[in-house]
Amino acid sequence: MGELLSLEAIEELEWTAETAKFRPVNPRWWKAQTKLKIDRKRRENRGEVLGMPSERDEPWRQALKLSEKGYTGPAGGRQSSAGLFPEARGTTAQVPGLYPWSVGAGAPIVGTPLGMHLETGSPVCYDATNWMTRGGFITAPVTMVLALNGYGKSTLVRKMVLGSIAQKRTTLMLGDAKPDYRVLTEEVGGQVVELGFGHGRLNVLDPGAMGQVLTRLSGDPDYQRAIASDVRGRQVTTVAGLIELLRGRAIDDFEVTLLATGIELLYSDYGFTYDNPPILEDLHALIIAGHPDLYADAGLDAPEGLTPSLSLTDRDREAERAQGEDRRLYEEAIRPLRRSLNSLIRGELGAVFNGQSSVRLDLDAPAICVDVSLIPQSEQKLRAAVLMACWADGMAAVEGAHILADAGLAPKRTFHVVLDELWQVLGAGEALVDRVNSLTRLNRGIGTELTLCTHSYKDALSLSSSSAREKARGFFERARVKIIGPIPSGEVALLRDVVELSEREIAMVTGWATPEALTGEAARPGEKPPAPPGMGKFLLKVGEGSGPGIPLQTVLTDAEVRSKIHETNARYSHVNLAGANS
Repeated sequence: MGELLSLEAIEELEWTAETAKFRPVNPRWWKAQTKLKIDRKRRENRGEVLGMPSERDEPWRQALKLSEKGYTGPAGGRQSSAGLFPEARGTTAQVPGLYPWSVGAGAPIVGTPLGMHLETGSPVCYDATNWMTRGGFITAPVTMVLALNGYGKSTLVRKMVLGSIAQKRTTLMLGDAKPDYRVLTEEVGGQVVELGFGHGRLNVLDPGAMGQVLTRLSGDPDYQRAIASDVRGRQVTTVAGLIELLRGRAIDDFEVTLLATGIELLYSDYGFTYDNPPILEDLHALIIAGHPDLYADAGLDAPEGLTPSLSLTDRDREAERAQGEDRRLYEEAIRPLRRSLNSLIRGELGAVFNGQSSVRLDLDAPAICVDVSLIPQSEQKLRAAVLMACWADGMAAVEGAHILADAGLAPKRTFHVVLDELWQVLGAGEALVDRVNSLTRLNRGIGTELTLCTHSYKDALSLSSSSAREKARGFFERARVKIIGPIPSGEVALLRDVVELSEREIAMVTGWATPEALTGEAARPGEKPPAPPGMGKFLLKVGEGSGPGIPLQTVLTDAEVRSKIHETNARYSHVNLAGANS
């Protein structure tokens, strides 16, 4: 351990250091300081520093001898790094004093890997189906993803979709508006359905998958009639919803009855089948021509001699010959409905809805993407109408799969439905709000995980009627998991209406949305510009958010990067970043 200096030697070295420190570059000063430092260290190791207890005062020191590397004996030796501090976990009710600064410290390893925990670096896994069925963390598989555009919201949802596909859950992206999910669907061998001007049609009177179910079922005729009645009800609801969307108000009761009777007559009296369904133009022609049952629905007597079994073409001619007060009253009664149906079979809407469906949904595909990006953004009403029809067709297909499974004709399955760009739906009118409202309430009963995506909670508060605002607010409340990305500070006060956020969480999500200083140079050729500070960062809150959330950073695998399924800025890929400022 080395010999200690005598008191005389220490005094001499201290005097040398004191007198030599004012001389420039004096080796005697440096040498004296070094010897003093070594001596002090040796004395510390031997416990001979002034004020430290000696072995006489504390006998236990005799058992543990102090060396240059620390105390000898059990548990002795040098500690090269500080150990971890002990951690304690508890609910906010148990540790209320820590709550304002607390944040989720971990995440269950249940579900699809999404990224890493921002605080601990541990993996964060989530998908609503597993969190409900395997973990028991939530009561309904509904997720709301909320973030400003451009911060990786769609990337996060695509990772959730990949996890669903890997677990054999058929995923339906019903109404992909950008499109954000088309490349992913093609990469996994799924089905892509295009809808738009000259790019496919969707016949709302086509029973689709439910029609295939009826052709495969056999046995109980009462059960078949019940399913057929459900098919008719869905068709009536869809057509009535489209009309309400066009009118901007609810359809009259007797008009709904006319639609129901007309659709029933087309299948029962005019030779249409599930393989050869009618189109909206056929329904329009039948209502104009009239039928004794349709007259009765309008509260009128049919003209004398009106034959029920005539073909649609002959019925048009008979309608022209029909005279009398009842005919005149019938024409007045159906005029608003006739105009609304005419809007659906002509013009821009007719290009999509008036014709046989170009493609039927294939539930054997691992994923289905209905691409509506070909419809211009300016045609918001048309987009909303297509979205409504897509959802009706998609949910009917899901229910059809469950019916076949219950009958033992197909395996039991679960599904994942993604409704992206929810702001477009909410801005289209109350009819679509009602449609989403029913989905968020009934999805658990039909074995369907539901993911809703939007930019702002303000979208729900911007609806015209108070009833629609309350329904839209219910979307956020019923979402058992809310994933919040970068949001502006003005959004926080509104969002606290449906989820509780601590001060630290508020600082976190608003800080992610704060841009960095506008300094620096442009990226060089082949390089990407730096990502915004909040890119890929999200806060996962369960329920109403009474506990701390889980902050996470999405992480992309090499396979995801190579496949470019997350590349949403393909239109800018040709831009020379280095020459953009030249």
